[in-house]
Amino acid sequence: MPRDASPHQLMEYDAAKIPQAEAFASAGLLLKRMAALWGVSYKTVWQWRQDHPEFEAALERGEANAIYNLSLIAMHDALGEKKDGVVIREPNADRAMQLLKHLERERFGDVQRQELTGANGGAINFYELSDEERVIRIAAKLQQSGNTGSAAEDEQGKSDGDRSALAGSDVP
Repeated sequence: MPRDASPHQLMEYDAAKIPQAEAFASAGLLLKRMAALWGVSYKTVWQWRQDHPEFEAALERGEANAIYNLSLIAMHDALGEKKDGVVIREPNADRAMQLLKHLERERFGDVQRQELTGANGGAINFYELSDEERVIRIAAKLQQSGNTGSAAEDEQGKSDGDRSALAGSDVP
């Protein structure tokens, strides 16, 4: 198979690869693996996808088919399988849920919420700081966390009393 002459040179597009691209995508292959099988660079296959709508459509059909097949596997895992009244595969709802969470995150994924609050659980105060105020507060936070922040302190020439008064504020 021909190899790309250099990483910067793209191989010419060949429409005969469309059925193969769909089959590869149906099998779950990524573009990087397809490129290796065709003996071209990943960049070449990516460019074909960008420049040729029929190639893109074949990849999308293949990807949809792969998702459908994985969904069937998830369903079989969830329901189990019997043949002639004999259990061949026990139901496995956990495995099915894992696959669904991965494939359909919006519908089946875990919801994660994070609440942000200011000091002591209160509201976060938003207001503009001057560059000088920002440097003072950063130095105070560094000092509070164990870092000295001495360069920022020396530049500002502020006393320890000024910094400790700002350290209790809820704005960094």
